[in-house]
Amino acid sequence: MAVPGKVILYPQPARNGRVHAAYVMAQSGTATLTVYNLAGQMVAVIKDTVGQGGQVTGWDVGTWASGVYFVKVNLDYNDGSGADLPLAKFLVVR
Repeated sequence: MAVPGKVILYPQPARNGRVHAAYVMAQSGTATLTVYNLAGQMVAVIKDTVGQGGQVTGWDVGTWASGVYFVKVNLDYNDGSGADLPLAKFLVVR
C-alpha cells in the first residue's frame, strides 16, 4: 500500500481507534510524523525507527475531537540525508 514520495492515511474517515500512515523509506532511519489540526496547532508527534522499504506507522485517535487533521512526514536516514513528504490529511468523525 505504500507509494514512494507519498503518504497514504487510512482508514478515511477515522471513526474510532487508530489511524495508519503508509510511506516508503529509501533506507533505514527515523520517520517523524507531526499532526496538526485545522487551526494549525500541533496535536501529536510520532517518531518511528524503521527499516528500508514500505512502512506503516499507526497512532490512536480514539479520544480526538471530530475534524480535519494534517500529517507532515519527515524522513531522517541513517546516512544523514532525509526527505519531507507532501502533507496528507485525514478526517476524524464521531
